[in-house]
Amino acid sequence: MRRSVEFALLFLVLPVLFALLLRALGEGWFLLPGLWTLALICLGILVRDPSFVRDDLFSFPDVDARSAQLRKMRWRFVPAVAGMALATLWFAPEAFLQLPLRQPHLWLLVLLGYPLLSALPQGFIWRVFFVHRYAVLFRSQATQLVVGAFSFALAHLVFQNTLAVLATAIGGALFLQTYLASRSMLLATLEHATYGLAAFTLGFGRFLYHGAIPMQ
Repeated sequence: MRRSVEFALLFLVLPVLFALLLRALGEGWFLLPGLWTLALICLGILVRDPSFVRDDLFSFPDVDARSAQLRKMRWRFVPAVAGMALATLWFAPEAFLQLPLRQPHLWLLVLLGYPLLSALPQGFIWRVFFVHRYAVLFRSQATQLVVGAFSFALAHLVFQNTLAVLATAIGGALFLQTYLASRSMLLATLEHATYGLAAFTLGFGRFLYHGAIPMQ
């Protein structure tokens, strides 16, 4: 019961409160600090859990397992990037390749900063912490994938547009599948970062920050 309440508060109630707060304030300066605060809270919970193996944070799968998962990641990356490109051209054609062509310095900062500042804490919260802490609630991997993808998408409700929620539901399922298959936060975070950088390069990143388009 305690973990059910904890899960509801952290993964259901808190994202909705963040979305409401952003709507009330009209600005999202607190999002990145809020993300890292939540990551530190989750880390604090895990380090006090004797069943959590801290070395798992930095583990990498063996060669065979890594090769098999990398093949899956490559096959699904191509249609995903094509989908992001088509969505950008359809909903915001003026944003297509805008960042690298018009703001190359900002684009380079995003390429350098996004993996560490955004993808890494998200990977810890919605992959490592979620699976270790709540696998007891969602016992099958299929259920974990559905609930994990939903909670990851809900966290992006704060961006106030439908495409962000839909895209992160799909991405959340893909990244969580990688983590469940490999038990490697690093591999799942690498995949997450690759998708994020592709999104910002193509212009789809327009939908993944506050104020892109109104909620449909």
